[in-house]
Amino acid sequence: MYKVSILVPFFNAGKYFGRCLRSLFGQTYPLLEFIFIDDASTDDSASSIKSIIEQFPNRANDVTYIRHDKNLGVAASRNEAIDSATGDFICFVDADDFIESDTIQLLVEKQQENDADMVWCNALMHTDGGDHLLSEPLYKDKHEMMLTYSSMARGYLMVVWRRLIRRPLLTEHNIHCIPGYNYAEDKVLMSQIAYYTQAFGHVDKALYHYNRMNESSLVAQRNHRLRPDLFKQELYNWEVTERFFSDKEPSYYKKSAIAKLLYLKEHLDQALQESSREGFRIAVEHINATNPAFWPAIGWNRNKLHRRLYGNYFYMKYSPLIKRPAKKIYSLIKK
Repeated sequence: MYKVSILVPFFNAGKYFGRCLRSLFGQTYPLLEFIFIDDASTDDSASSIKSIIEQFPNRANDVTYIRHDKNLGVAASRNEAIDSATGDFICFVDADDFIESDTIQLLVEKQQENDADMVWCNALMHTDGGDHLLSEPLYKDKHEMMLTYSSMARGYLMVVWRRLIRRPLLTEHNIHCIPGYNYAEDKVLMSQIAYYTQAFGHVDKALYHYNRMNESSLVAQRNHRLRPDLFKQELYNWEVTERFFSDKEPSYYKKSAIAKLLYLKEHLDQALQESSREGFRIAVEHINATNPAFWPAIGWNRNKLHRRLYGNYFYMKYSPLIKRPAKKIYSLIKK
């Protein structure tokens, strides 16, 4: 029987934490350890662990609690959870979410069918507007899976939660989040984990419950307006992933490179509504003079470009990121 480490980084977990804890301690799978990383919470989250574990005395010796003296962010907390785990497999659960009581049992059973390195299940996303099923495609082989993961697929495909992952896969290849980069941090993890995964499996049941009603979460704080702080964090994660695939299978690198360009295009479109016309004009001239191939690469023709010259200052600030030399990327796109 495999030992599974359930990893829970948290900061001011709030009113949802008790539900999460009860779902974890009530798992039907017996051989578990629970790693809680308290990222310098200022609420009563830590006392919630102590009070609820009293209801599950059989789990009392399976709990490891680590507290940070200062807030380091979720990326550093995930890293410490990985490094502290001793199980054969790990499973991340966010502190405001919860899982069905047989989640680990079903994931382990699926893992044993083909000695998989990674197994995932479906999830239910709970919002104020109702519940929504989150599922992942049934990949026919690893190559098909990698074409999705190397593109750092948007949405909820590349989350680190709802998965059972072989722990040595991370430790042997030194796979970690980037400390300080706390938005979309799991995309970096998942693109690399997928690359080293040899066999995988899928439980076609919604076992994980993803809470989108927590207004204090970083994801909930992001809206349709461009957030420069989150933009810089996510862009850096994309660049790390692009570098990771630069010496790997060419089709994976091409996917990651094109996906990054499309990501930049999305934020160009978004930022148009938030900056000064003169700033955008300067940035456009800068791109035209240095990397004119950028425009066709993101699907902008001359007419569309002129129509969009009524933008703002944002581009003058971020144009060095947008026009980054990309000759290798463009040559791949043209193939």
